[in-house]
Amino acid sequence: MKSLRRSASLLLPLILFGLSGPALAQRAELDTTRVYELDSITKTAERTSAIVARTTSAMSVLSPQSMHRLPSRSIADWLATAPGLSFFSLDGLGYDPQPVVRGFYGGGEAEYVQLQIDGVPFGDGESGLVNWNMLPLHSLASVEILRGGSSALFGDAALGAVINLVTDPDRRGGIVSVTAGTAVPFEAELSYGGTVADRQFHLFGDYGRIDGFRDNADREIASLGGSLNLLSTDKSKINLSTLHFLSDAAIPGPLFQDLAESTPTETLAYFRFDRVNEGIHTLGVSGNHRVWDDGQLSFRTTGKIRTTDVVETVPLSADFADTQQRDLTDINLSANIQLSTDLTFVPGTITAGIDASSAWIDTDYSALLTGTLDDYSAAPPQPASTLAAEGSGSRQTAAAYIHYSIEPASRLRITAGGRFDVLRDSFTPAGAESRNTTHTAFSPKVGANYRFVSHRNAVGNLYANVSRSFKAPTFDQLYDQRAIPVPFPPFQIALSSDVLEPQTGTSMEVGLYQRIQPISSDIAAEISLALYEINMKDE
Repeated sequence: MKSLRRSASLLLPLILFGLSGPALAQRAELDTTRVYELDSITKTAERTSAIVARTTSAMSVLSPQSMHRLPSRSIADWLATAPGLSFFSLDGLGYDPQPVVRGFYGGGEAEYVQLQIDGVPFGDGESGLVNWNMLPLHSLASVEILRGGSSALFGDAALGAVINLVTDPDRRGGIVSVTAGTAVPFEAELSYGGTVADRQFHLFGDYGRIDGFRDNADREIASLGGSLNLLSTDKSKINLSTLHFLSDAAIPGPLFQDLAESTPTETLAYFRFDRVNEGIHTLGVSGNHRVWDDGQLSFRTTGKIRTTDVVETVPLSADFADTQQRDLTDINLSANIQLSTDLTFVPGTITAGIDASSAWIDTDYSALLTGTLDDYSAAPPQPASTLAAEGSGSRQTAAAYIHYSIEPASRLRITAGGRFDVLRDSFTPAGAESRNTTHTAFSPKVGANYRFVSHRNAVGNLYANVSRSFKAPTFDQLYDQRAIPVPFPPFQIALSSDVLEPQTGTSMEVGLYQRIQPISSDIAAEISLALYEINMKDE
């Protein structure tokens, strides 16, 4: 199936005020010591340091200053201030956000946004979904948002955007935030950085307890993480990082229209058992080494263990539903090695690297209850469960990528690159033969950026790119064992299919970066404009 998406995103003047009384009083003379910040730096757009306005993609960098200026209560709130990115809140309070970017929306079943934490992808192994509450808001140093197809650098699921949450390993001092109210009884955050034994560290954590607006909508979350510098020299740096996250959330489910209007806080008996209990534990090592003056070698390796206990009800009609419990364990190991260097035999800079990951998944389903609304109302608080299906599987991925940039003229920058991905999935249901699937994808991208104005109080750039991106079917879309009861033979069906092919999208985009800051003013205006077309296949 093919579909065509055309749209535009525009950030019209975002005005940032930094006025102070003493500064206005001294306006009689020009302040020659004043610093004009016209360009931000990103490491996400090209997997190496690049000036945002000189990139060939739609790129935004959110700073802590912007977070403090706006009433952001969560990472999703903060991200929603970026152009072209919005969130739906499934719980009404912002604790179950679902991203929408460039028309891509997974509906809580799949993800078209690749979330990274310090450059490490963090999607769930079976679905690619993301828990946006894993990190405290104040643990971040910045957020980098690369919009549009980016599989040429990041591979699977980078169709709508790549979002990199960058923590602050060099933080000095700390911040404590405590919130209390009616809908949110208690929330607390801590972020602190310093040195111990001459080693820089950063520790952060949070805890939250939410009653929710509706019945059966309580939620409790806790996280603890940090980083420690193991080695820091003129040429080399190695960091150790860890993150631990626990979540227990009740899911109130949808309401009939008449009840939503008369008693909106009510929960249907169908969903009285629905709950998600999740634990995530990670440990990673990353570093870089300057191998020569213009060459840098970087690496990272990360291990993650995730466990979930999910009770989910599927309404089959207004009068009938099916509830099952799923226990899942996901163990993931990932690694990356990359070299970035200026070339000597031809002008330009090249970045090349290898990504690899292995995920092992154990899953089982137990039937809890099937019936009418009266059956659910009469059910005991803890219905007996019966094992319905179990199995284990894996996903192995490997990819190689290359990115080349050159400035043939002082105002012109050209980039080109590509990535080749191999994904191999296997699954063995209990008592049945193993099933295997292999997919490959090649994702090229070319782009150009032209700086049409360059002044200390005004900078403007035009960019254009053409790229191809993909999203492979998730592990659950291929092999999910949940059976849906039906009133005809064989009386149950599965929605998964191991013949699914990757979705692919070819996109064309042009855009504008413009920043204006009058010399005699403390007001800055930024304009970001993107016009794009995406031609999807096998969507």
